[in-house]
Amino acid sequence: HLTGNVSNEGLVYAADRNANRIHVTTKEGEFQQEFVVAPNTGGGGSTGGVAFSPDQDQKFLLISDRMNNKIWFLNRTNGEIVSELGHTGENGGQFFGLHMIAVDSVGNIYTGEVDSFRVQRFVPGDSARGKLLKKLAEIP
Repeated sequence: HLTGNVSNEGLVYAADRNANRIHVTTKEGEFQQEFVVAPNTGGGGSTGGVAFSPDQDQKFLLISDRMNNKIWFLNRTNGEIVSELGHTGENGGQFFGLHMIAVDSVGNIYTGEVDSFRVQRFVPGDSARGKLLKKLAEIP
């Protein structure tokens, strides 16, 4: 199962879910680098949807993780995990089968869950989670 996204500068970030990794290539397919996320995750793997932070430099990758039911926030330059959000559950802010992720131009994060058949929106600044997202945007 492969999902991906293209950065502002044209690099392709492809999630190889069963291998728990993100491959970064040029549009022509030339390998650039690879990021491993939650390598001990079994089953369906840890990397699902791929999104970018809304800043012009797209400093962060946001990765949806179906098996661990969380969003991973990675430094896009080196793949270092800088934060995570969520855990298993069916209440607001929890995930049950987190599958896809998207970020709009103002920083709202949208998640789609395959097991609970729902979409959630996380709005920066309106909650503890929103404050976390705002803090992440300020990391140099």
